[in-house]
Amino acid sequence: MKKILFFTMLVLSTIGYAQDGKIQGQILDGENNNEALPFANIKILEKNLTATTNLEGEFELALADGTYTLFINFVGYEPITVPSVTVNEGEIFTINEKLYAKKVQLPRDLALNP
Repeated sequence: MKKILFFTMLVLSTIGYAQDGKIQGQILDGENNNEALPFANIKILEKNLTATTNLEGEFELALADGTYTLFINFVGYEPITVPSVTVNEGEIFTINEKLYAKKVQLPRDLALNP
C-alpha cells in the first residue's frame, strides 16, 4: 500500500512540475543608464499572481501553459502592460523592460507658504 501511494505521489508531482514554463527577465530604469529597479512589481493579470524583482531588477515566475498579460509597475514610474506573453511547457520566456519616471505637472496657481 505504501509503495502504491509513494508511486502515485511521485507521478503526480512529476506531471505537475512538467506542465510549468517560466517567465523571467529584468526591469530597468529607462532614464538612468539602465540601472536595475529593485522591488518592482510584475503582476500576471489572468492569475492574480505577483512577483517582485530582486536587487538586480530580476524576476522569475513559474506558470502553466497559456497566454498571459503582465502589468509592471514601480513607485514613481509609469506602469506598463505587456500583452500576449505565451508560456509553453518546459520553456523559458525572457522579457526585459524599461520603466520611465512619471512626469508630474504642478498647477500654475500653486501658492507656497513659508
